[in-house]
Amino acid sequence: ESLYELRRHVYAKDNLEIVDRLKHEKQMNDMTIERDQLKEQFEELKAIRNELENECTILTTSNENDMIEYTKKQEEISDEQSKLIELTQIVEQKEMDKKHLTDRNQILSDKLFAQQTDVELQRHVRSNSELKQQHEVLLSTLLLEQQLHTTTANQHKQLVKELQDLLGKYQVLLSAYKHKAHRPPPPAVDFDLSDIIGDTASNINNDSVQQAQIAIENLAKEITAQEILLTQRHRDLEQESKQKIEELQSAEREWKSAAKHGQRRAAQQNELSRFQQEIRLISTKIIDLERRIEEKKTLTIELKKEFDQIKSGIIELLSHFETLETNYINKEDELRCQLAWFISDQTQLAKIYRRDVDDLKRMQQEHMSKLDMNSNIKSFEDLIQQQINKYYNYRNLDDDEEEEDEDEDNKNDEKIINESDKLHEEHVLWLKKKKKDAKIMVPITERLQELYDHLQILDIK
Repeated sequence: ESLYELRRHVYAKDNLEIVDRLKHEKQMNDMTIERDQLKEQFEELKAIRNELENECTILTTSNENDMIEYTKKQEEISDEQSKLIELTQIVEQKEMDKKHLTDRNQILSDKLFAQQTDVELQRHVRSNSELKQQHEVLLSTLLLEQQLHTTTANQHKQLVKELQDLLGKYQVLLSAYKHKAHRPPPPAVDFDLSDIIGDTASNINNDSVQQAQIAIENLAKEITAQEILLTQRHRDLEQESKQKIEELQSAEREWKSAAKHGQRRAAQQNELSRFQQEIRLISTKIIDLERRIEEKKTLTIELKKEFDQIKSGIIELLSHFETLETNYINKEDELRCQLAWFISDQTQLAKIYRRDVDDLKRMQQEHMSKLDMNSNIKSFEDLIQQQINKYYNYRNLDDDEEEEDEDEDNKNDEKIINESDKLHEEHVLWLKKKKKDAKIMVPITERLQELYDHLQILDIK
């Protein structure tokens, strides 16, 4: 009985050790699974970290380029502001010259009334010649201002042409979707969008939206055609395998019939082994074909996903292009309004200047006529008093008008400076958007090239 109890105790202990071992193995398996999962998560996080580092480097380079362009634009704005300051200085000089001329005419008229001699008349004639010369100088300054205005207009036209050229290049890239030459891919990696997208109809409009939609439809048609070819090939392979199986079955039947008729057993065994080898080869080929078909199906699914992504990217680019077009049209309208306003101001200045010149001539003629008509009627003191009264009245009127003109000029200058600042900010934003669009287009073109390579490989197979 004691031996029996010892044996039972030993068996119970062995059972407990077995249970503990199984629990330990389960825990180890769970720990290995968790370790593998953690490794996979670590690799995924590492890949994400590398992608983020690449994006950070790209963003830093783009920000540096944007800062360089921003400094360039600031320098251009400073140059334009210096030009505006020069123009304002020229206008102020003109006003000073005008004021000087009026003062000088007044002094000359006083001298004419003070001294009625031939010497004064000669001096008056000389002053008239000097006035004519100054008038010519003022006309030359007006011509120079007109030339400056034409140069600024030409610069504006050049900027508009550059923008139109950029839009033309973008439309050329979109129109390249229309022309695809059926040729093998070149050895280099440089592919055109026309080689990837395919040939389109000749009656398509130049609208970028329709062109992009047609390109997307062509890609969808090519993918569906490849799927149809894959399904047809799979059916053909199945039919061939069925035919070979039927041939083998017929051969087996013939072999059985030959065995019944009493042919040699060794020859029958050799034929049977040969048929078995052929069956094995055919089965391996069928397995390989099924594996390839599944791989191609997975590739087609991935291509469809990438096609949807490309389609969404093209739609976003088209919407962004439409916004750029609207912004460009609005800017062009604003610049045209400013140009018309500037031309109207210049014409008004020219009219005022001509009117002042005509008034001076008329006043000169009146003074001359008064000298001729009233030389004997009024006394010398009366003439001096009359001229002094005219001078002070004219001076007070000029001071009031000059103060009003200066206030208006200052307001106009502030408006022009604010408008130029706004235009500069809008131009900087437009450049940033353009760079972002270029960065978006680069991976799309690369992916389209990869799709084209993959389609060419499928055609060769």
